[in-house]
Amino acid sequence: SLSVCGGDVVLALSDGVAHIDVAQALVRGSYTLGTAVTAATIYQNRIYAATSQGIVSGLLSANLFDPTQWTTVMPDVKVPLLASWHDGLYVAVEEGTVKGLLLYHAASDGTLTLVNHISQRVPLHAVPQGQTRLTLTDASRLMIVDGSAPDRFASLHALPAQCTSIAPTADGTLWAACGTRGLRAYKDKADNAVLTDTGIEIGGYGPRRDLCYYLRWDDTRLMVGGGRLDPYDRQHYAGTIMTLADDQWTIFQEDSIVQQTKVAYRDVTCVATDPTDPEHVYATTGGTGLYEFRNGRFVRQYSVNNSPLRSASKVNPYYVRTDGLSYDEMGNLWMVNNGTDTTLRVLRTDGTWRK
Repeated sequence: SLSVCGGDVVLALSDGVAHIDVAQALVRGSYTLGTAVTAATIYQNRIYAATSQGIVSGLLSANLFDPTQWTTVMPDVKVPLLASWHDGLYVAVEEGTVKGLLLYHAASDGTLTLVNHISQRVPLHAVPQGQTRLTLTDASRLMIVDGSAPDRFASLHALPAQCTSIAPTADGTLWAACGTRGLRAYKDKADNAVLTDTGIEIGGYGPRRDLCYYLRWDDTRLMVGGGRLDPYDRQHYAGTIMTLADDQWTIFQEDSIVQQTKVAYRDVTCVATDPTDPEHVYATTGGTGLYEFRNGRFVRQYSVNNSPLRSASKVNPYYVRTDGLSYDEMGNLWMVNNGTDTTLRVLRTDGTWRK
C-alpha cells in the first residue's frame, strides 16, 4: 500500500517499509523488517507499520535500519489499513480482539490509546482531503469522516458499479475508478445513500482489453476477436468482440450472456459480418460454439442442442470448438467445427445447416 503523509510517502513492502521525501525527491530509507507489511503511515514523527505479528512503530529520528529500533505497539492484529489524519491514527482491524475501524491517539513513546471504535466495517483504502475530510472505502461502501467530528462517520454511501477506488479533490468532487466504465465524477450528500453522478467521465474511448487474437476488416470497420484456440493451454480469455470505426471503439455485449446460455462465454476465435446486414455479426469460440449478435447485443448461441455442431470431447458434450468463419457469395456462413467427424459446417441463409 501507499500512504501520503503531507510531503512524505510511506510504502508498505513485501519485506518492510520505504520512506520517500516527495519535496526533496529523496528516498529517506528502505527498512527491512523481515516480514510483509500490509499498511504503513507516518503519525507524530513515527512510522507505524502493520505486519503479520501486529503493528510496530519506529521513531523517524532513530536509526530505523536497525531492527531493534522498532517496537510492537499493538500485537496479534491483522490490519489492512493505517491512516494518519486530524491528529489521530485510524486503524482498520480484520482480525483481533476488537474488529472494525478504530481511532487511536499516541503517547510520546509511540504507545496507542483507543479513542473511539468508529465502526464494525473494515475499510481497505483511505484518502485524506487536507483537514476537511477523510474518505474510506471497503468492497461496497464509501465512508466519509468530517474534520469537525473526526471520531465518527459523517455519511455512508454505496459505491458506484465496478468502483475499485475513489478519491476526493479540493472542490469536493469524488473521482471513482470504475473499471470498464472509466473514471467518473460524483458528489455526495449526507442524506443520500447513493452518490450523485455528475455526468463527467474520462475513458471509454479505447479498446476494453489488449486481446487481439483475430482481426478482420469488413469494409467499414476493424473487427477484433479476443480469444484463442489452443487445446493444450488451460488459459482462457474473457469473451471479447470489439470494433474500431472512425477512431471510435465499440464493445459487444458481454454481461448476462452466461446467465442465458448456462455456459462460459470466452475464447472468441473469429468474427464475421453478414454481408446483407452490417449490424448482424457471428462469432466463433474455442469451446462453446457459435454466437450470434445484432446491434452489438447477444441473440443466440449455437451448440449441440440446437445445431449440428458437435463436441470435440467424449467427456464433455458441450466442448464445441469453432473457428474460420467465412461468408460465400450467396450469403451462406461457413465455419470449422474442430475435433469432430465432420469438420466443415455451413449455416445457410434460410437457417438450415449443411455439412
